[in-house]
Amino acid sequence: MPRKHQPSPDSEILSGVIIKTEHTAATPQKNQIGANPTQTETPSLPPHLRGVSLYDVAEKGDILTVKALLDAKADVNAQGLGQFGNALQVASRRGRIAVVRLLLKHGADPNAKGGYYGNALQAATAWEHNEIVRLLLDNGAEVNAKGGRHGSALIAASYWGQELTVRLLLENGADVNEAQEGEYGSALKAASKRGHKAVVRLLVENGATKPPSLWKRLIYRIAVQ
Repeated sequence: MPRKHQPSPDSEILSGVIIKTEHTAATPQKNQIGANPTQTETPSLPPHLRGVSLYDVAEKGDILTVKALLDAKADVNAQGLGQFGNALQVASRRGRIAVVRLLLKHGADPNAKGGYYGNALQAATAWEHNEIVRLLLDNGAEVNAKGGRHGSALIAASYWGQELTVRLLLENGADVNEAQEGEYGSALKAASKRGHKAVVRLLVENGATKPPSLWKRLIYRIAVQ
């Protein structure tokens, strides 16, 4: 089920510090074809498509324009774009499964790093786009990839209490005990601090080890309730 009554990662405040929101404008990087590296100047394109950003149309879910740009050899793996870094990550974040599938078919790297979530898998996981999560995993996305807003896909799913997504990641080899840098450091800590009982139980059942004493009472109180 989509998460309800929880603060959006777009506007979350942790420890009195406002986390950079997804909607913060990012300055496009310049390259040889202009301000946006995804802009395509291929002469074979119709005039109305010249200069169109693959990143922008992927975000909007404009599958026909995405296909036209890819057929014209737009760089499917261009990096350093917008808040989400590349076309695959932004399409994964917005739940554009048809665009994600098309980008992967044209060689998009499912493990490309960068952007707000660090990689496309974490972007899809954080917003419970489970069909996209499966698609990325089937196309070689690294389930334990580090980085991004939450540190890993499993921590993201655990933080937001997404039991089905957590189960999917565990079934695909997510390391239940892998520690990450960040506020919580592990999936178990993230789920327990947020009070997600079902996720805590699921993680414990799948081998999550006992946490440091500071967390032990809280986590196991949740797990047995």
